[in-house]
Amino acid sequence: MKFFIVISLMLFIASTTIKCEAQDNSRSLLKQVAKENQDAVDAIAMYPTDTRKIIFEAAEYPEIIAKLDAMQKNSQDAFQNLISPFSKEEQENIWNLTRYDGLISDLSAKPKMSDDEINNILANYPEEIHKTALEEGKTNYDLLVQINKMNNNFDSSFEQLLVGYPPEVTTVLRQ
Repeated sequence: MKFFIVISLMLFIASTTIKCEAQDNSRSLLKQVAKENQDAVDAIAMYPTDTRKIIFEAAEYPEIIAKLDAMQKNSQDAFQNLISPFSKEEQENIWNLTRYDGLISDLSAKPKMSDDEINNILANYPEEIHKTALEEGKTNYDLLVQINKMNNNFDSSFEQLLVGYPPEVTTVLRQ
């Protein structure tokens, strides 16, 4: 009987120690996660209330966020591979074109556009990108077509990812 009490007491002490260690590890892990994500929290806090609300609503669907992250990484890698044979200056020019929503699509809409046709397209974009867009639209049309195709494929994959989710979720994720 005495042996049974000693064993029971030892098991109780061991389990209590394990629970305390597990709690300490959990607290430590939580502190580490909080510290690592502080920059993200600080960045989110700077957004307007409506934007923060959208971010937090989207975060309720981590499976979509994870899949979207993987899609984005794949797309980014494919884009990098596509432009890697070009000079650093041309790569920078192409990157600059991608900053303007719809510009790559507009420049790749029709082959062998004249300067006037390209300038007509550029009337809808800031002056700062006109020279680069005119140059790249003429010299790297095939590249722009490939980039546009990649963009369209990404958009299609994104829409496919949203299939089956309620409209309010898809709206939040599109925003």
